[in-house]
Amino acid sequence: METRQVALTLEPRPDQVRVARQRVAGLCKDMGAECAETAALLVSELVTSALQHRPRRVGLLATRGPQQTLRVDVREEDPESSDSPHPWAGTQQPIVMLLARLASRWGVNLAGRGARRTVWFTLRKASPR
Repeated sequence: METRQVALTLEPRPDQVRVARQRVAGLCKDMGAECAETAALLVSELVTSALQHRPRRVGLLATRGPQQTLRVDVREEDPESSDSPHPWAGTQQPIVMLLARLASRWGVNLAGRGARRTVWFTLRKASPR
């Protein structure tokens, strides 16, 4: 299977969460219903959090790899120059707990003060039981 991608720039509007969720779920639908539902949930939560706490554009890049893996990156397109706490920071935040429980792997890339922040996660197709 070849690599496929979905790349979106999302504006701070509620309908953009639905667009992101549907596009990512469609990208991984043949990885199984559980994987598509998990991807849709995590994308919804990350994009909603980013748009609510920092009402600026958000970039999303979802890559479907040949080994039945999905990687999703959600990044701030318009970084803020403040040092205010970010909704993706801290291990007790609900989105962090969801990522830790549902994603195969995940992380946060912080590129320094005022720079873009990116949260990423990967999912693998569930093995047949």
